Amino acid sequence: MEHEEDEHSGESSLEKHDESMELDEDSASEESESSNADESKNSSTDVSMVNDSRNSTLVNNALSSEDLIKNSTWELGTLAWARMSIYPFWPCMITHDPNSPMIYQKVQTVGKSKTLMIHVHFFNDNGRHSWIPSHHMLHFDNGIEDFRKRASLVTDIIRKKEPKFAAALTIKPNIYGTWQKAVAEAMDVLYEIDMSPLENFKPRQKDSKTNASNNNGAIKKRKRKDDDTKSAKKHLKQTDSNDDSRLSTNILKYTTKEIFSP
Repeated sequence: MEHEEDEHSGESSLEKHDESMELDEDSASEESESSNADESKNSSTDVSMVNDSRNSTLVNNALSSEDLIKNSTWELGTLAWARMSIYPFWPCMITHDPNSPMIYQKVQTVGKSKTLMIHVHFFNDNGRHSWIPSHHMLHFDNGIEDFRKRASLVTDIIRKKEPKFAAALTIKPNIYGTWQKAVAEAMDVLYEIDMSPLENFKPRQKDSKTNASNNNGAIKKRKRKDDDTKSAKKHLKQTDSNDDSRLSTNILKYTTKEIFSP
């Protein structure tokens, strides 16, 4: 009887131990899930602190093209940072597209995805301009100070989650001088110290000059052709006149000879 009670007591202890282990596993699982959720939340928070265009882009996909432009925070004539290809964020100004003078914003649609595009001119880049996705841009705000602050907030989590964005906040030594001059031009414009860099953003008259040059060339070519034609006609007229003169002389000689011959 005592043996049976011991066995029963042993079984009860094992059951309690198993239950305790299950509770510990459940608790550990909950803690892990909570930790992952917190990490994901912190990651999103970190990215949004550095890249303020990212969250707005995710929301924008649900909007119509008209609403995208209507809700845009980008204004004509303001400064910004824009990245493209392998280049870092470059100082620029939001401008009209020279090919469409009244447009500086448009929506690019690929399948179900919509992207707000902003037209910009880049500083210290020979007047280069381009259409940039709005989520590849940052507000200029206080310029270089804000840029450095953003760069300092980049964490390993952000580098892993947004590698291209993080890389664009790092300026490589081989282009640092050019980039620094571009920043200086933008800062001068920001504080209205020197507005001359904006001259590079004005539409160029290259095409009109080229057309005028081509027209002048065509006029000169036609004039030269007309002069050549006149010269040829004059020469032909003189030749005909000389031939007629020689013919008349020969006839006169022949007639005179015939008359006075014995």
